[in-house]
Amino acid sequence: MTRFDRAVAIVAAVLGGFVAGYAVVDSEPYDITMAESGFSPFPWWLTPQWVGILALVSAVGALALLQRLPVAWTWCAALLGPGLLAAPAVVDIATAQSGSVNGLGAGLIVAAAGRLADGRSVVLLGLLGGLLCSAVFSAHVQLALWGRVERWSVSIGPFYPEPAVPVSVLVVVGVVLLIAMWRNGFEGFALIARGSVGVVSLLAAVLLLTYVWLGSTAASVGSWTVAVAVASGSVILAARVLPEGRVVLVGLAVAASCVSQVAWIGQLEGVALGVRLGLVVVGLAVGLRVRKPTPGVVVIAVVTASGLLVDWVDGVPEVAYVAVLPLAVGYAVGACVPRRADALIGAMVPFAMTYFTISPPVPPAEYEWRTNFAYVVEPPKIVIEVYGPLAVGVLVATAVACVAAVAMWRLSFAKVAAAG
Repeated sequence: MTRFDRAVAIVAAVLGGFVAGYAVVDSEPYDITMAESGFSPFPWWLTPQWVGILALVSAVGALALLQRLPVAWTWCAALLGPGLLAAPAVVDIATAQSGSVNGLGAGLIVAAAGRLADGRSVVLLGLLGGLLCSAVFSAHVQLALWGRVERWSVSIGPFYPEPAVPVSVLVVVGVVLLIAMWRNGFEGFALIARGSVGVVSLLAAVLLLTYVWLGSTAASVGSWTVAVAVASGSVILAARVLPEGRVVLVGLAVAASCVSQVAWIGQLEGVALGVRLGLVVVGLAVGLRVRKPTPGVVVIAVVTASGLLVDWVDGVPEVAYVAVLPLAVGYAVGACVPRRADALIGAMVPFAMTYFTISPPVPPAEYEWRTNFAYVVEPPKIVIEVYGPLAVGVLVATAVACVAAVAMWRLSFAKVAAAG
């Protein structure tokens, strides 16, 4: 493999992971709260939780099949994945079905990129980094690049949303994936175990049922907390039996950190996004050298806790989420030194645990009267703001990240002891 071939493979993996993850994140309808609180049972197939779980199951299942089928099927997956995401530009697909289409398309892209990355550690890290960056930077990407696609489920119908990702970007993803496969071929390093497919399927069922019964936007604080505890415990148990369990724990900590998001408004949005992506790369490089992931997960927990300071201390949460979190995420993933394609399971955990991004306890909406008097205020050139749910939501998320750090320490210790 030449340097050019390796570079193309890395770019394909990063782009594929990032676009697939963003397509899942952008599947949230504007009126999801109305859909979940106005119907009993509510239409769970509209929720980003379902889309993320479908993407996870389809990615793992498709990869397990692609590793055992002729290479032509992987080429088909690399074309079909972007094609499904682009389908709403050609065919009217209602909101009720568009989420499932996005989940399947994202899963096929991840499966094709995972097949390419199998046996190539640097390419695999690119895929994992692209997935996790799309989860962590979703709010920033919506402001800096594509904007959020208008998507209504129950309040306006029938409604036919546009593709979550621009068609031109999807074409680039498909072409780059095909070129990378043509130039590099496939290693076939380690097949995904059938046991891993079963574990992921069981975990997906638990996460979906827990969200529907206990953790939706209509749930009480107590019910939501129980749902988070059950879901997090299930992920930790899965991490103990999956081959790349440490990456699963990193994914759990990243999911918890997403309880707060940073919005960069004004000038230099694209530049700031590029800098944050660069910090992830720096963290990956450092993690590959140090190979101790526990400190990275601890820092992610500290960043999550900084969300408690949003209304009290200016600047600290912003620095933590803008600069420290990308470094910590990159370091934690790189330090795990993943070698098997099973690692993509961990990178997709944040999309299958929307308890922190969609349904955490939020303050009640406030309304006020305004006059029709128009006035112009010169806006500031740059606004950086961290926003999140009620303090109890941040506390629960911080507790989950801390538990993930403890589990990471125990799993890493057990791995070292087994190797010694």
